[in-house]
Amino acid sequence: MSFSASEAFLHALAERTFLKLWSLPNAHLAPGKELADLVVAFGDDVVLFSDKACNFLTDRDAATGWERWRREAIDGGVKQLGGALRRLSAADQRIFLDASGKAPLPFPLPPPERRRYRLVAIARPGVDPTASTAGWRPLTCVASAAAPFEVEPQSTGGLPVHVFDGGAIDLLLSQLATVPDFIAYLSARAAALDAPGPTASPSRISSRRPSRTRATGTDFPRTSHPSHPCGPVRGATTRRAAEPSAAHPSTVRAAPWTR
Repeated sequence: MSFSASEAFLHALAERTFLKLWSLPNAHLAPGKELADLVVAFGDDVVLFSDKACNFLTDRDAATGWERWRREAIDGGVKQLGGALRRLSAADQRIFLDASGKAPLPFPLPPPERRRYRLVAIARPGVDPTASTAGWRPLTCVASAAAPFEVEPQSTGGLPVHVFDGGAIDLLLSQLATVPDFIAYLSARAAALDAPGPTASPSRISSRRPSRTRATGTDFPRTSHPSHPCGPVRGATTRRAAEPSAAHPSTVRAAPWTR
């Protein structure tokens, strides 16, 4: 099966980072039926990635170019993740490691009632993930988008979708060290959705390596503010990732086969 340049770039990024041992880069539900662009399975945590690369064009004006790009890259990614989430909810859903459906996943995922899903939508402003894009600016997450490069909090199936542009996710994965770091980082971002009032800064993450704090036996990153799905939230106090609950499961716990 052939991949787009951005999908191949994401797979290579996972291969050279801490995601290597836990990533499924070619997961399918049936022959020719892709699950997601990348799946990370770690204990009860399942991270689904969508990677959409669409050319950001400003041949008319920034607003028109932005709206067209947003529909294809962000809305398209959220839709893909919603479909993957629905399909994986079936208790008997099988997963294959190849497009032909001949290589089944060699280990079972946790039962559906135990799974903690994390949804990541990568939205790239060009089909070449290594090229710069004229007129592009980092994304900013706001309560209500009113201008280009502003993104409202996204969700599907009752779960937050963490939106990153290409530069942000590439930098994030290069700065963290373990899958528990990454899971806890996403949990902090999700928790920030419940923080009152603040707007969010650009989606690009500080190049400084996140600090690490010992919590419930797991190292996880802390930033100066909790992270919102589109960037750190201004003015909010730092909060730990939420404890697991029916509404917001989020602690990091590896199943025996992941150790």
